[in-house]
Amino acid sequence: MHGRDRGCPTYSKDRIPETCATGLIQERSKVIVDVLFRIHADPLEYLGCRSLDRLIAYELGYGRPSGSLDCPIEAAFREWIIKLYRPSFDSAAMDVFWILQRVAPSDEAAYELFFRHLETVLSMNTEIMHASKPTEAASQEPLDLSCFLDVLGERPGFYLPRVSVGCLRAFLDGKRLALIESNNAECNDLDGFDSWIRNRLSLKGLFRWENAVLQHFGGNESDAYPWCIQELKAFRKSIGPPSGRNLEVHFHQEKERSRPEGD
Repeated sequence: MHGRDRGCPTYSKDRIPETCATGLIQERSKVIVDVLFRIHADPLEYLGCRSLDRLIAYELGYGRPSGSLDCPIEAAFREWIIKLYRPSFDSAAMDVFWILQRVAPSDEAAYELFFRHLETVLSMNTEIMHASKPTEAASQEPLDLSCFLDVLGERPGFYLPRVSVGCLRAFLDGKRLALIESNNAECNDLDGFDSWIRNRLSLKGLFRWENAVLQHFGGNESDAYPWCIQELKAFRKSIGPPSGRNLEVHFHQEKERSRPEGD
């Protein structure tokens, strides 16, 4: 359900189909909507807080990490949002997420508006979801979760709506759930990172690693984010050799989606 204005990436021949924007993506509209409402039922468990930025990152990790927009409810959702808010800014190239980020006073408020309006649009357009027919993607061996770390470190804007440790955690958790539900749990090679952070930061009790890291850096995302990438790679190296398969992304354009300035 998330479209981004960042150009069309191309992938190496070893790329898995779920992240390819050229027709190999498995269309899972109903499943994605189901996951969104699972998150809404317990946002603290899935996201750590009510955050539209983190919700976007989680959804991108779960099922739509590149810019193709095929979910049939999206057009009706976007039409409803534009009709309701009549944005004074140019919204022609904006998706629902971006528009709500602009009209809402905060990230949390945008999150609440998203689900309020999604429920309304779904209730008015039940036939759209019933008509949705997922298509099967070609069977290929999926990449390990750690294979995304280089791109997340070097070009985070390709996968994340905001470069933050919260969005990083949400993306990885979304990808992790997708691997579990596709019976590829063995590819979750970053499981155990919580314990790594506990030892690195001498933490006790319950914590979420993204919040602990951000607190350690005094709320400075510019320092916390690259440190997380570094530690994730160090953790992966500590548990044995990687699969040897790499994620290669080649960009046709430099333009990447990011939260609008001043919001």
